[in-house]
Amino acid sequence: MEAKEPFGSQYAKTFDIGDIVTWSHWCSNSNSYIDHTGILISIGNKIIGDRAVSVAKVASINESKEIDIFTINLKVISKAKSTD
Repeated sequence: MEAKEPFGSQYAKTFDIGDIVTWSHWCSNSNSYIDHTGILISIGNKIIGDRAVSVAKVASINESKEIDIFTINLKVISKAKSTD
């Protein structure tokens, strides 16, 4: 059996460490999506449900903590600037 690429790994290649990203999640209390913003710290792979998926670690600006989130849920607000 062929080894498959982790789910979301192609999309993960579009990100750079330091990018400012956004994502949202459903809040059942308010029956609406809540937007979050953060800075991308790292991208890796985890086995979830017998499948490798791309997971990003983001420093949340809203909650002042680090969050692991599926990379496919992220959108770039601002790209990290190169120091070259």
